Amino acid sequence: MARLCAIDTIKDLGIDLHFQVEIKQALDDIYTSWREGDEEIFLDCATCAMAFRILRRGVSRSVSDALTRYTEDGFWSDTLEGYLKDEKAVLELYRASRIIYHDASVLENQMCWTRDFLMQLTDPESCQNSVHDVLNYPLYVELEPMAYKRNIEQYLTDNTRMLKSSYSCAKFGGGFFLKPAVDEYNAQQSLHLKELEHLMQWLQEHKLDEMRVAKMKMNYCYFNSVTTFCDPSLAEARIAFSKSTVLVSLIDDLFDIHGTREEHLNIIHLFERWDVDRPKVDFCSEKVETLYWAIHSTLCETVEKAFPTQGRSVMDHVVELWLDILKAMFKEAEWSRTNTVPAFDEYITNATLTIGLGPFLVPALYLVGHRLSEDDVKGTQFCRLFNVTALGCRLFNDIRGFERDAEQGKVNAVSLQSIDQNNNAEQVIKQTEIWIKNLNRQVSRMSLDEKDYGVPDAVRDVFWKFVKGLYLFYAKADLYFNSTKLIKVVESIIKEPLNPPIAT
Repeated sequence: MARLCAIDTIKDLGIDLHFQVEIKQALDDIYTSWREGDEEIFLDCATCAMAFRILRRGVSRSVSDALTRYTEDGFWSDTLEGYLKDEKAVLELYRASRIIYHDASVLENQMCWTRDFLMQLTDPESCQNSVHDVLNYPLYVELEPMAYKRNIEQYLTDNTRMLKSSYSCAKFGGGFFLKPAVDEYNAQQSLHLKELEHLMQWLQEHKLDEMRVAKMKMNYCYFNSVTTFCDPSLAEARIAFSKSTVLVSLIDDLFDIHGTREEHLNIIHLFERWDVDRPKVDFCSEKVETLYWAIHSTLCETVEKAFPTQGRSVMDHVVELWLDILKAMFKEAEWSRTNTVPAFDEYITNATLTIGLGPFLVPALYLVGHRLSEDDVKGTQFCRLFNVTALGCRLFNDIRGFERDAEQGKVNAVSLQSIDQNNNAEQVIKQTEIWIKNLNRQVSRMSLDEKDYGVPDAVRDVFWKFVKGLYLFYAKADLYFNSTKLIKVVESIIKEPLNPPIAT
C-alpha cells in the first residue's frame, strides 16, 4: 500500500513526469502481484480499490473482476463493524468504481451505494475534505490543473485523502512532495502566462482584438487548451488549439450574427480556391479579409510545425476541415434566413460539424508528438471517437443554449426533438443529458481500451480530457456564456498564485 499511496500522491500533485522510471517499475511490480492474486492486495478493500484505479489508468485496462466481491450480498453486512465503518475503504471503493469500462453494471451499482454511504456521513472528521472533494469533483470534471492546485493546497491538512493516516511511510509526510509540487505548479503557471501573453499579442497583430469578444474568448480557449493538452511540452499544440478555437468562434459569429450572405459565400469561395500564397478570389469586406488572413497564417504555421513529426504536409486535410465547417455554417444560416425547420437527423448531422471540433482539435493533434497517417485520421476508429465527441459537444451546447436560440428564432437539438416527440423542453433536456452521459462514457471507454484502435493512446487521452473540459463548462453552469464566472475559473488557474498550507 505504501507504494500505491506514493504513486497516487505523486500523480495527484502533478509531479509524475519527474518520476516516470520509478512509477513504471512500481506499477509493473504491482500489476504482477495483481495477476498472481497477492493477498496483500486482495484481502484489504482499500488497497484493492486503489490498485484497481491506478492500474486501470496506468498499466492495464483489463483489471476488472476483482472488485465484484465488494458488491456481493452479505459481504458488507457480515463485516458491519469492519469495512462498512471504514470510511477510507468506502471512499477508495467509490473512487475506483467511477472508472467505468466494459464492466459498467457492476461498477455503477458499486458507485451508487458507496456514494450514498459517503453522503450520509454525519461527522467524517478523519476524511471530511476527502469526501467533499470526491463527491463534488466527479471524475468527468476532474481537470488536471484544477486538481493539482486543490491537492497541493490541501496536501498537509488533508492527508487522509491519500490514506496516509493508515498506510504512509514516514518520508511521505511532512511535505516531502510539497516543495517539488509547488515548484512544478509555479513553473507551469509561468509558462501558461507567457503563452497567453503571446496569444493576446497574436490577436493584436491580426487586428482580431478589435472584434468585440475576441479577448474574452481567448481566455476561455486557452484555458481549454491547458486542460486538454496538460503536458508542459505540448506548447505548440496548446497555441494551435487556442488560435483555431478563437477563429472558429469568430467565424461562427460571422455566420450567426454579424455577417451577410455575400460575406458567407466569399469566405467559402476563398477556401475552395485555397492558395498558400495569394487567394484567387477578392475579398468582399475588410472583416472577411481579416479573418481569412488570420486563419491562413495559423494553418500555415500549424502545418509547418507538424511536418517534422508527421513526415508529410497535412495542409489538404486541415483546409478540408475548415471548408466542411464553413459549408455547414452556411447551411444553418440559410435555414435561419428562409425560416426552414430541418428534420432532426439532418440538423444533428450538420450541427456536429458546426460545433467546430474539426478545425480546432484535429490540427492540434498533429502536434502531440505521434505520427497520424491519412489512413489513421480517416479510419473508422478515429472517426468514431471524433464523431462521438463532437456529438456530445453539440448536444451540451444546445441544451444550455436552448432558451437563447428560442428567443432568436433558431432551431436546435432540443426544439427539434420537442417537435418530433411532442414533448416539453424540460423532458427533452433530461433525455438529452442521459444521451450525453452515454456518449461521454463511450469516449472514456475508447480512451481506456487496450485494443489497437489505430489511434495512439496519447491522442485518445486528448479526446477524454477535452470531454472532461466540456463537463466543467456545461454540466452545472454554462460558463461559456457567463463571462464573470468564466474569468474567475480561468484566473484561478492561469493567474492566481498557490496558497500552500506552509511556506516552501
